[in-house]
Amino acid sequence: MKNKMVFIGINALLVVTTGLIVGLVFADTIFQAPAGITAFAFLLTALAIPSLIYVFNSKLNTGGRIISSFFVIAEVILNIVFLCIPKADIKIYAIIQLAMIVITLAAFLIIIGLFKDNNAKESN
Repeated sequence: MKNKMVFIGINALLVVTTGLIVGLVFADTIFQAPAGITAFAFLLTALAIPSLIYVFNSKLNTGGRIISSFFVIAEVILNIVFLCIPKADIKIYAIIQLAMIVITLAAFLIIIGLFKDNNAKESN
C-alpha cells in the first residue's frame, strides 16, 4: 500500500509540474482557442491515468494493461498535436477523441470477452 501511495504522489507531482511548465511557457498559444484548452485539460488527465493502471494492476489482465498503455500513448500524442495547433477546430478534436474512446472501450470488451471464455473453460 505504501508503494502505491508513493507512486500516486510522484505521478501527481509530475502531472502538476508538467501542467505548470506547459501552461506557463505556452500560455499564449494554448489558451487562444477552445481546442487548445481542451487538449491541455485532457493531456493532464491522460498523464494521471498511469496511477489508475498501477492501482488496478491486480484487476487488469495483460490485454487490459496493453490497451491502457496504448490509450495513454495515443492520448498524449493527440493532445500534443492539438496543443501545437491551437487554432484547430474543436469539432475535429472531439470527433477524434470520441473515436479513440470508443475504440479503447471496444478493445476492452473484446479482451474481457476472450479472457472470460478462457477462464470459464478452464474451470469446467
